[in-house]
Amino acid sequence: METSIRKFCNRYLYSDIQPYEVTKIINDKIIEIRPMIANQTKPAKQLGIGGFTANFDNSTQRYAYESNPEAPTMRVHLSKKGWGQGQFRMEDKPVKFFDYNF
Repeated sequence: METSIRKFCNRYLYSDIQPYEVTKIINDKIIEIRPMIANQTKPAKQLGIGGFTANFDNSTQRYAYESNPEAPTMRVHLSKKGWGQGQFRMEDKPVKFFDYNF
C-alpha cells in the first residue's frame, strides 16, 4: 500500500478509475483533492459480439487531463485500509478508465 503523498490521487471504483489532483496537504495523513476533467481522445474499440451487446477492447481508450479549479475540494484521510478507506491511490499521473464491458 502506497502511503506517500504524490501529485495525483486516483479513485478506484470497482473496474472504473476517476482522476483527482492533490490541492493541499493538511498533514501526512490528511489531504485535500478535487476531481479533474478527463476528455476522451481515443475511444475503446468494439471487438465483436459477446456479453449483452458486444465486447470492447478497453486498452485502446486514451484521455487528455486538465485541472478543474471550479470543482469542489474534498478531504481524504489515510487509514489502515489506505487513502479514503482504500478507494484512493496516490500516483504520479492522473488515470481515467471506463470499463465498457461492465
